Amino acid sequence: MGKKTEDGAGQSESLNTTLERAKAEWEAAFDSISEGLLFVDPDGRVKRANRALAALLGRDVRQLAGLTCCDLFNHHKAHDQACPVRSYPEGNKGTFEVFFPEYRYHEEAVHPIIRAGKQQGFVIAVRDITIEQMAIEERKHLHLEIEEAARKRNQATEVISGLKSELAAVEQTAAIGRLAAVLFAELDRSLRMVHDGLAIVADRDAIAGANGDGEIASILQDLKTAAARDMEILGKLSALRPGEADSPDEMDLNQLVEEVLADVQAEADAHGVSVKFEPGQLPSLFGNRAQILAVIAGIIRNALEATKPARGTLEVVTAYEREFARLEVRDTGRGIAPAHLGQVFNPFFSTDPEGRKVGLGLTICQTLVQGHRGRIEVSSSPEMGTTVSCFLPADISD
Repeated sequence: MGKKTEDGAGQSESLNTTLERAKAEWEAAFDSISEGLLFVDPDGRVKRANRALAALLGRDVRQLAGLTCCDLFNHHKAHDQACPVRSYPEGNKGTFEVFFPEYRYHEEAVHPIIRAGKQQGFVIAVRDITIEQMAIEERKHLHLEIEEAARKRNQATEVISGLKSELAAVEQTAAIGRLAAVLFAELDRSLRMVHDGLAIVADRDAIAGANGDGEIASILQDLKTAAARDMEILGKLSALRPGEADSPDEMDLNQLVEEVLADVQAEADAHGVSVKFEPGQLPSLFGNRAQILAVIAGIIRNALEATKPARGTLEVVTAYEREFARLEVRDTGRGIAPAHLGQVFNPFFSTDPEGRKVGLGLTICQTLVQGHRGRIEVSSSPEMGTTVSCFLPADISD
């Protein structure tokens, strides 16, 4: 009998030792978990908390037992003072912020404990998600910055587009203004000649008949020449009428070239000039159609006049390169001397040996092309011919 009692006591002691050891191991494991863990009963009263949770709250773990989760977490307090964990029969997950001892973000997961179909309480797991949350906030901030940068870029693009249009208008106005000053002086000289000549004619007419006075006939001829010159100047200036560039037109440069060539073909055939056209693949351009047509006509007609005496060849080529539509007109005419090549865009400069031209063709063309933010280049060799290249930007509608 005594032996059985001793055996039973030994087994009981061994079982207690095992349980104590298991409890100690469980508590050690429980406290070693990095996430904060809190066991509460169905009323939300703390039964046990691990050290990670106590550290998160900045409190002694031994002081937590007996408190409610609402005492520990302000966000648990409802307006009716009822602990919200009671409304989580299926569990809940959310985030909250801790302001003391330092500002941190945490994720809280509430898991109900069900045993034999009866709710025994809850396990509340708390995980520090400050780094993840800050990364999310940083991504949101970065996204907002990207959106703001895109908005500012679009605004800048619109402003630049507007400035380009205004600059083009200013450049064209300035170019026209400079040209107008030169033209005014020339027209003033011619008109004074007409005025003075008419005064002489009026005085002489009373003395001698027009048919018998050779001097008067010469004066009349000079007046006729001056008037014709003024009419030609004013005709060329018609392409510079203000306001025509306000409404851009869509243009096919090759089609405009074909229109001009159709107009000059009969004249070219009559003088034995061979005309060739090599159209390239071009995008549609936008600008003042009448002005660009005048530029093409001016360049081609100049080339035709230079080629007539030699009964040579006139070639027209179009191409698209580096965002520019290029119009190139080549002739095999008399060419331009190197000393004169730098003056071809000057108003009233002409290489016509007979002096029949007023020398405004290339000047007008350059003014119109610059008004469309383009440029004209001229290369030439005496007795070898001349090449005039006109470059128009593909975005001249901006």
